[in-house]
Parts: sequence; structure tokens; C-alpha cells
Amino acid sequence: MTIGFAVYIIWLLSAALLFILLNNIGTLIILIISAVVPAALIIMTASAAKRIKIAVATDYSARKNEPLSGRVIVSNGSFFPAYDLSFNICCKNFLNGETDIVSFECSAPSKGSCSLDFAFSTEYAGKIKVFTDNIRLMAPAGIFRFRIKSNPENIAEHIIVPETAPCNVFVADLNYSQADGDLYSMHKSGNDPSETFLIREYVPGDPIKNIHWKLTEKVDRVMVRELGLPIKNDILLLFDMGYDADGDKPSRKDIDTLAETVFSVSQALIECGFHYTLGFLSNSRKRFHYHAITSHSERMELTDSLLSNTFAADEIDFVRRYMENKPGEKYQHILFVTLNKKNRISYLCDSNRVTVLMLNPGAGSDSAAEGLNLISMTNDGYKEAISAIGI
Repeated sequence: MTIGFAVYIIWLLSAALLFILLNNIGTLIILIISAVVPAALIIMTASAAKRIKIAVATDYSARKNEPLSGRVIVSNGSFFPAYDLSFNICCKNFLNGETDIVSFECSAPSKGSCSLDFAFSTEYAGKIKVFTDNIRLMAPAGIFRFRIKSNPENIAEHIIVPETAPCNVFVADLNYSQADGDLYSMHKSGNDPSETFLIREYVPGDPIKNIHWKLTEKVDRVMVRELGLPIKNDILLLFDMGYDADGDKPSRKDIDTLAETVFSVSQALIECGFHYTLGFLSNSRKRFHYHAITSHSERMELTDSLLSNTFAADEIDFVRRYMENKPGEKYQHILFVTLNKKNRISYLCDSNRVTVLMLNPGAGSDSAAEGLNLISMTNDGYKEAISAIGI
């Protein structure tokens, strides 16, 4: 019930009481007008409410820090004007679970339309949904309010991809390296003479032993053979998208830093010639997903799944859930990105090498285990922390 409707009821009762007390033509006219006019206005507004349509269009570039701008168009297909229409344009980021709201009020003429512009910040990465909510049309004088259902088709979705920082991943301890694999990198040369990466013309500084003598004699130019780089999927990259249920929810900046860290490391692994497996927990279903990554295209195919997986509180830490849902393969190197200080990260160590990238680790963070390397990160200094990672 609106305040205007309550005032109207009081007015109508007063008009009825006045007519009963005086019982003349003047009070009768007042009573009739008081009953008929508001009822007619409510009927007109109800008719307009059924013919109101709101369309949202966004003009968007999938880059961070470029405003997500758009326009909302309100159409009134009724013969009656919509004088007092209010609604919200909502921008929900599925990764951090936060929703930004812009409120609008407008009037749409009969058989006409109006348009309004809006803009949202794209400071933080994630899957974005833009939609209308809380649509209400008020009858004149505020005597009645009609709720209008949002059109489920009137939703715009976008992906704001995390930025990536320069990152180099190398094997820091050969004691934790498995033998070379049977596959060879298609993007980077190595030092395995049993496989050729490519053949090209000699440039000063190339090793003499790599000269392809037969081809050199045939083409009458000095040609060299670049050697192949053997690769093996013995790396597991784990992304902890949860936080302690007894603690505070991480800030948008914290979540954004973790997302940029994972995307930077995953890109660097491919660029450095490593195949790896990406593992994360679907917070809506509490179910683990493991995806083998061998190329940039396979990595980008997971962007939607990762950026729509909302960070969530959990009473059970990520490592404990992982121990109950470990993949069948054994990985010699585990990269673990997290901000939950209650994780028993030492449990990940099992004759393998574990590198933990933790945001703002506390003094009591579990890091005492053979083969475990804890890298501390901050929101302002994470790019420097991941510039060179030994696994």
C-alpha cells in the first residue's frame, strides 16, 4: 500500500461521512468524484502497465576499465500515458557476486517512448549481466502502484577478461621433474635433437652443430635446424574460489587480483611450453572440474566457466575438498592460487613440488613441508611476485 493510497482511503471515507451527515447534492457530487476519478485513473494506469516494454542495449568493449555504457528505451503501447515509471538497471558481476544499481524515473507518452543513457564501471573482471529490476508504474497522485515483470529476454551478458601480467614459469628444482614427454611444443623450440621444431636461415650466434648441411648445400644458403621442446602434462594449476565462512568476504579487489594471477600464470605456462591441468571447484554444485590445457584456445574456452563461478564462503576449506576429489593422475608440480589462510596446504605435498601463490598470507599460514614454496602477494605487488615463478 502506498502513502497516496492511504490518503485516498481517508479522503473517500471522509467524503462518505460528509454525505451521510449533510445529505445534499454538493456532498453527493464530491463523493461520486472521489470514487470515480481515482478508479478511472487506476484503470488507465493498469492499461498502460500491460503495454510497457523496456529494452536494454549495451555498447561494450571486453576490456577492463573501459566503461560499460548503454541505453534503456521505454515504450508505451497504450493509449494512456505512463506518468510515473520507476525502475532499476542492474549490473551483476558473477565472479565477485556484487551488483551495481542505477535507478531511473521517467514518463512515457501514450503510443510513444523515451530513452535514457547509463554507464557502469568495468574495474573488475568477471561475467557481467545487465538487466532491469523493480519496475513500477504509479497511478497519478500516487494512489496505486503496479509492478511490471521484467522481460527475461531483456538481458545483456558480457565477459570482462582479467588483464595478464608478465610472468615466466621455470622448473626450479629438477628433483621434482618427470622424464620428458612424447609430445613436443608447437610454439617454442628446445634442445632435443631427436625432434625438429623448424628449419630457418642461419643468423649470427646460432650453434654450428645445428647447421643442416645437406639442405645448406642444396639451397646454397646456410640453414639451421631448431630443436624440439618435449612437453609433459605433469603440472596442476588449482584455483581456490572460496573463502573462510567464519571470516569476512574478500573485497572486489582481492578477487580481481586472484583472477588476474590465475590468468597470467595459465598464459605463461603455455608460452613457456608447458601442458597443464586446471582444477577448480564449482561453488554452486560443490563439484570439482579438471581440464587439460595444451593451447591458448583451450585456455580461453574456460573463461566463461571461471568468470561465472561466484566466490563463495565455505565451512570446508578447498584443500580438504580437493583431497576428497583428487584427479586420477599424479602431478609432480602443483601451483595453488588462494586467499584462504585456513587451507592446510601442506596436505598437497606428496613427493611433489607445491608452489602456493597466496594473497596476504598470515603469520600462521601452513607452509612447513618439504617441497613447498609459499609466494606472498598483495593487491599492489602481485605483478612483481609472479614475474618469475619457480615450480
